[in-house]
Amino acid sequence: MKTRFQPMTPCQKWLPLCAILICIALTGCSSTGSSQKQSASSTGFFGSKIWAKIVPNKNPYGYFENDGPPDYNINLDSIPDATPKDEPLARYGNMPSYTVNGKNYTTMKTSNGYQAEGYASWYGKKWHGRKTSSGERYDVAGMTAAHRSLPLPTYVKVTNLTNGKKVVVKVNDRGPFHSSRIIDLSYAAAAKLGIVAQGTAKVMVEAISTSIKAEQSIIAKGESLFKASKQAAKERYLQLGSFSIRENALSLVKDIEQLTNKPVQVSSIVKENQSFYQVKVGPFVTDDDAQPLIQSINSLGLGKPILT
Repeated sequence: MKTRFQPMTPCQKWLPLCAILICIALTGCSSTGSSQKQSASSTGFFGSKIWAKIVPNKNPYGYFENDGPPDYNINLDSIPDATPKDEPLARYGNMPSYTVNGKNYTTMKTSNGYQAEGYASWYGKKWHGRKTSSGERYDVAGMTAAHRSLPLPTYVKVTNLTNGKKVVVKVNDRGPFHSSRIIDLSYAAAAKLGIVAQGTAKVMVEAISTSIKAEQSIIAKGESLFKASKQAAKERYLQLGSFSIRENALSLVKDIEQLTNKPVQVSSIVKENQSFYQVKVGPFVTDDDAQPLIQSINSLGLGKPILT
């Protein structure tokens, strides 16, 4: 007996095609999930962030994933620059060297004289409230920054070389781990410099000495004692050296103060458009009075004193 042909129902006709479409969709989801996982695989360093590549077409500004400005308005005029002050080194984040993404970095022993020109970037709400490398909490409205090698903390002045705007920030974090950038700014600092929209800008970074007040105190003390003990025509002084770097002059002052009760003075002079810092000690009534100190200075190799 011949079997009668049964026509296919509409559902039966579309069943193979639906199966194919479902397979394609599952494959696409798997690929997208893998890609997203790989994109977000960067991890923090000592609780902090590391720089990650910008994901294109995430939003019109190209912010990385969920990062960007805070979800509320910040009155930038109410946020002052960071105030430099003497602070001990942070307990965390100041190891002699460390490795991130297979690259080794060395922490500087001092920030004295640090000055560098390069590109600044910024990080925002994604890291708000998280611990920085120093252990402090990141605040999008704070005047802070991240640097790969400066001691934590260090205060720096950052100048936008495009528009001339300047800010002072406290470096309390590590980063940015991107070879073309030298500093990663908080959102507030970046906004004050006018670099939020473009993401990066060429800047000058200069370390600020937090021992300025102590240095000024040494100079003021020396000048005060120097003037108080001045005795006109009978005065003789030992000139101990002239330095182009103030820190070197102040270091010598500390050494000489261990050898004598005589006032030690640092005076600033300008010669051929360059500042110099001269160190003198005295007064001495006679040349013989100065001889013991001269011998001590010579024996310790602290310079070649000259009586003037």
